[in-house]
Amino acid sequence: MALAVLVAVASALALLFLNTMRAEQSFTLSTLRSDVSTLNEREQALDSEISAVSAPEELTLKAESYGMGKPASITYVSRDTGKKLGVAHPSQAGTALSVNTLPSTPASKAAGEVIASGTVGLHITDPVAQAQARAKEKAAAEAAKKSEAAKKSEAAKKTSK
Repeated sequence: MALAVLVAVASALALLFLNTMRAEQSFTLSTLRSDVSTLNEREQALDSEISAVSAPEELTLKAESYGMGKPASITYVSRDTGKKLGVAHPSQAGTALSVNTLPSTPASKAAGEVIASGTVGLHITDPVAQAQARAKEKAAAEAAKKSEAAKKSEAAKKTSK
């Protein structure tokens, strides 16, 4: 009988010990999950900050603040051969930097409009306003075509009478 009581007490103590260990590990797991969540949020914030700082416009402004300017020409180096293509020349004083992008991007289309306008420096454009302006120009062109067609048809009627 004493042996049975001793086994029961030992079993109870073992269960208490295991339950305590499980609770401790659960608390550790909860803390680690909280840490992971905090670190993920921090990573996202840092990624966002890096994206903002490395945007072409920001890099251009930073370069201008260091006194850098747009070069008169650019030299490219061929990755395959290592040869230089083109001749680089230093920039002229007062030349504003510009951001070069691929021709198919909205930024390059905006840059093309800036170049066409003949102004220098960074320009921030409103795509919605640009789309509305293009729609107005298109409507005006269509109205002019209709008006021209109506004039031609009236002239044709007058000559046929």
